[in-house]
Amino acid sequence: MRAAVTEGVGAMAVLERPEPTDPGPGEVVVSPQAVGICGSDYHFFLGELSPEAGGSQFPRVQGHEIGATIAAVGPDCPPELVVGPRVAVWPLQACGECYPCSVGRPNTCDYFELIGIHLDGGLQQQLRTGQDQVFPIRAETPAVAAMAEPLSIAVRAVNRAGGCRYQAPSAAVQAA
Repeated sequence: MRAAVTEGVGAMAVLERPEPTDPGPGEVVVSPQAVGICGSDYHFFLGELSPEAGGSQFPRVQGHEIGATIAAVGPDCPPELVVGPRVAVWPLQACGECYPCSVGRPNTCDYFELIGIHLDGGLQQQLRTGQDQVFPIRAETPAVAAMAEPLSIAVRAVNRAGGCRYQAPSAAVQAA
C-alpha cells in the first residue's frame, strides 16, 4: 500500500509499505479518505517537536485528523462497527492507568500516544487501530469527518471558557 512517509526533517516521500495485518480482538482497519494537516504536523515535519513529543521518531506516517471508512473489523468489536461506514478517528491513545486516566481524564494522560506523531497516522491507504479510536459519523463527505477532531477541541475550549454569550448591541450603539 502507498503511504506519505516523513523520512526526516523536511523530507517526505510516497512509498510502498506493507498492508496492516488483520485486526485483532477489539481492533479495526480503516481506509482514510480525508486527512487534515494541522500545525503539529507542520512542526513535526520541520523537526521542531522535542523527542518527548515525538519529534525524533522518523520515519513516520503523519496525519491525525482522519475521516475514513471501516475496511475490516476484528473479533469482539461492538456490533455497530461493521465494514463500510464512515468514521471519524480519535487520535489520542491513553494508557488507561496513570492518574488522569484513573479519574476519567484520558485526554490529559501522562503517557498518551498520538496517531500521526508517536504512531503511524492517516496519510496511508489503510490504518489499523483500536475500536475505541473510531466513531461512526453521518457525514456526507470525508473532509467533514476529518474535521471532527479539531472541531471537538474548539468546542471543548468554548465550553471550558464558560460558553459563548452573545450580547446584542445597545440601542445607543445601534443608532450611531
